[in-house]
Amino acid sequence: MKEKFRIRIKNRIYISYLTSYLIIGLIPLFLSLVGYKLCEETVVDEIKVAQDSILSQLQNALDRNIESVINAGQILAGNERVISLGREEVFSSQSHLELQKLKDELIMQLDKLDICDDITVYFEKTGAFLTNNGVYQKELADLYYQNSQMREEDIGRILNTGGLRGYVIGENTEGRSEIYFVENLYSFNFKEKSAVIFLKVPWENIQELGMVVEAGSLYWQNSDNEILLVNGGGLPEKIPSFDVLETEGELLYAGEGREKSISSFRSSECYDWKYCISMREREYFAVLNRMKLVIGIQMVLLLSVAILLALYYSNQRYVPVERILDAIRKNQRSGKAIQDFKDVERYIDGLCRENVKLTDSWKKAQESMVGEIITGYIKGWNVDTAMVQETLLQKEFSLDNGYCVFLITLRDINECKLFLHDKVREERTQHQEMELLEFVFRNIFEEIVQSVHKGILLRLDGNYLYIVPVPEEKQEAVCSDMKKCSEAYGSYLNLNLFIGGSMRHETVEELSKAYNEAVQVLAYQTFWGNSSEVISLYEADYMENESWAEEGAMTGYHRHLYNLMQVGQYSQAEELLNEIMDNMFVRDMRYTKINQYRMSGLMNSVCMMLTELLGRNDEEFLKILRPMERLMSENSIDSARRTMLEIFDDITAHLKQCMEEEKPKWVKETIQEIEENFRDMNLGLAVLSEKHDLNLAYMGRTFKQYTGYSVQDYIHRVRIRECKKLLSQGMSVKDAAEQIGYIDAKTLIRIFKKQEGITPGQFKESLD
Repeated sequence: MKEKFRIRIKNRIYISYLTSYLIIGLIPLFLSLVGYKLCEETVVDEIKVAQDSILSQLQNALDRNIESVINAGQILAGNERVISLGREEVFSSQSHLELQKLKDELIMQLDKLDICDDITVYFEKTGAFLTNNGVYQKELADLYYQNSQMREEDIGRILNTGGLRGYVIGENTEGRSEIYFVENLYSFNFKEKSAVIFLKVPWENIQELGMVVEAGSLYWQNSDNEILLVNGGGLPEKIPSFDVLETEGELLYAGEGREKSISSFRSSECYDWKYCISMREREYFAVLNRMKLVIGIQMVLLLSVAILLALYYSNQRYVPVERILDAIRKNQRSGKAIQDFKDVERYIDGLCRENVKLTDSWKKAQESMVGEIITGYIKGWNVDTAMVQETLLQKEFSLDNGYCVFLITLRDINECKLFLHDKVREERTQHQEMELLEFVFRNIFEEIVQSVHKGILLRLDGNYLYIVPVPEEKQEAVCSDMKKCSEAYGSYLNLNLFIGGSMRHETVEELSKAYNEAVQVLAYQTFWGNSSEVISLYEADYMENESWAEEGAMTGYHRHLYNLMQVGQYSQAEELLNEIMDNMFVRDMRYTKINQYRMSGLMNSVCMMLTELLGRNDEEFLKILRPMERLMSENSIDSARRTMLEIFDDITAHLKQCMEEEKPKWVKETIQEIEENFRDMNLGLAVLSEKHDLNLAYMGRTFKQYTGYSVQDYIHRVRIRECKKLLSQGMSVKDAAEQIGYIDAKTLIRIFKKQEGITPGQFKESLD
């Protein structure tokens, strides 16, 4: 008869082993899943912040420049000459004189605009075009089209634009995109249009204001769904339409698979367009996808290892009791008395030894589980308060009278007496050394502290975490015993400790807060080095501190530092950097994080100054310099200051070299011409740009980039310098004005006061 299947003892042992291994393995797997979810939420929040930051910079840069262009158009629209000439049917000789003066005003407005290349005024009644280059009568319209490199259909759209103002997107004859900002002038009753003012802005000038966006696109989009790229490669296959973009800061997903993108936008304050960014989703979530793959591999490995270990231990290490009973029954059936139980005795002895090992393993597993639960709760991976409370109750840990969290770190390990004179040290691994050190540490700590105060000692992030019940009246006793423990380590092992303690807390929910308090104290002790106490307790933080309240003063310092670097006064900049650091640090445990944030913020500001002064992001230099990595590796305030000054010296040397190597030849020639011809009253940006055959906007922008001054400001500086010499020789203000190229003394006085803060007469009196 076929025997029915029944679960044998070995099967039950196998199932119990399998269940145990799965339970032990599922706890870290569950924590990994919780960590994955938290990381995913963090990544989404960081995407919002990063995209909003990029769009905010783009919006500020473009809107500021476009607003300047619009303001220039409005100023010209209110110009009396434009209004008067717009009423005339035919230009007279006096009108041509007015046109020449209006042309000079166009040049002046154009000189103030960085992104605008041309300003044109079209007079409806005469059909004439006036630009900064000349006047084109109606008969010369074809010549204007040719010189302006604009398409006739774009000019027609511009002249037919309704309303007071607007814009037109077009292309020049070379196929490059341009935006034309339009201002319309009407008669007093708005029945007929008298003139049209339009300012030409090449799209490449706007692109220079945008950031470099890798793995995505930064683009401009209007209500007609016209799109112009600001930066980046190409556009994704699918991007949100203008109507879909409703809420600023909201992330929009488009596309599928590897082409799926994440987009957001910010609205312009000038017109009905929006600044958009679209990034490939896989660039953001690449690390999380790998984490997801690792968790999947963990699940497979957990199941495989649990099955194999359960099979091994249930069938190899433990001989089932059923085999013993079978052996006894076999002896009984033979009719012989049981005389020799050596085999059974050896089995039972082995079973007892294995049970002892299993008990020890269970205790270690239990301690490990307690550590994982408490660690997970502190780090935020586990939010189950009831589980933590139950774990503490199992360890007979009571929170009724309050508790403190202490974080202990071992210092100067290499000077420990356990290793100094050890002849076989080379034969041991670093892991074995740490096990030996941990064994000695736990023995002394348990004897002096833990045996008295009954706390929980855990290993966490390379330090020791000690959670101890502390009634208010026994807080000093706990600190005293921990100091004794530190003295014991110092005298017996030459091993020093830093101990940071939290304030007293009374609920499990405050465990993470207590841990963070201990971390801050330990960070403070490590940062200030040997001058710190062995053990310190956290004090309540506050914000009413003069140094912290004067954050606006720090911003002023940073602007001053940038100005000094811009004009090449590097020694004064280094002195100011020292002054900033003197006023920046607060020697108070409660401000350790503030000190670290300020130091990293100062380094970030210096690196951003380098980028702004060079006009580009010098990633290769910063990658070699490693400023933030070098700064954050320092563990004392003095070494951090030295490192900051070393990095600043490297940055200023690099900046000087780049500015000298990259300065175009025409910049040097322009400086020389200004030095030689500053007495010429007509000397200005228009004259110099025509001499070097350069675009006005390009020359003004580039000259300022390499010298720190606009062309006109540089001319003023040279003239004022010469004026001081003449005044010191006794010359009058009026004569000095004529000598250095100003039309009258009034102009000299106005510019002198703007440059020096005093009038020429006050300067002359100060010499007397």
